[in-house]
Amino acid sequence: MTNTFYNLLVLEELVRVSQEGFAQLQRHADAVKKRFENGLVPQFELLRAQVQLANLKPKVIEVENGLRIAREGFKLLLGMEFEQEIKINGELKLIEENF
Repeated sequence: MTNTFYNLLVLEELVRVSQEGFAQLQRHADAVKKRFENGLVPQFELLRAQVQLANLKPKVIEVENGLRIAREGFKLLLGMEFEQEIKINGELKLIEENF
């Protein structure tokens, strides 16, 4: 049960980071498009930015779906109804150990 809880925390963080990365790449693609429209970059640069964005979208969806499935599994472990909403509260900390 504890491992499942911490896996959910990790997945939530992974979703957040993935969504932030996608948003940043979207802003970059928008900026490249404006530069292309103003004749400052070749079409190749625009296409590259658009392809990078398109390649990242399925990965973001995959991570979001993984979190959704993990939440459903956690509800099952807890004996909850699937329709019930859950919110996971916790914090991931790096603990340094000296050996």
